[in-house]
Amino acid sequence: MVTGIDPNATIPQFDIASAEQMYTLLRTRVDVVLPEGAAVLDAADPLVAKMASLCDGDVVFYDAGAGSEVVDAHLATGRRAVVVRGGRIVLATGDRVLPVAELSRLAVGGVGEHRLDDLLAAIAAAWALDINPDLIRTGVETLCAVQVEANETVVA
Repeated sequence: MVTGIDPNATIPQFDIASAEQMYTLLRTRVDVVLPEGAAVLDAADPLVAKMASLCDGDVVFYDAGAGSEVVDAHLATGRRAVVVRGGRIVLATGDRVLPVAELSRLAVGGVGEHRLDDLLAAIAAAWALDINPDLIRTGVETLCAVQVEANETVVA
């Protein structure tokens, strides 16, 4: 799983001083995926999306944005992505979609915009591991319910 490359990130002790060097370091995670494995990649980050061609296994993209060219091209080949469509998080394969969660319900539970990407990455990882979509949906609903309960707790 590669969730993004911070263009300002550095690792001076290993002479990593640029986004391109960070790409070279992080691509090793994708380079070692076997044909029966899968990589989970952030389609919204151009450097991360570029890693898809390095993967010998399946690639599951995720993206919170609407109308991503990377995701659309990926889906056109019949591959998988976790995306937001029509106010829902969906598992998409080619032109088929399977709803997982309503964003309006998740917003009540405190899933803000920056956390949405994390949630999509987690859903994509579960799906890449062939976890049943019904179980994924239940996990997301449980997360939402727990967050709602935590937000409703009143401290006296």
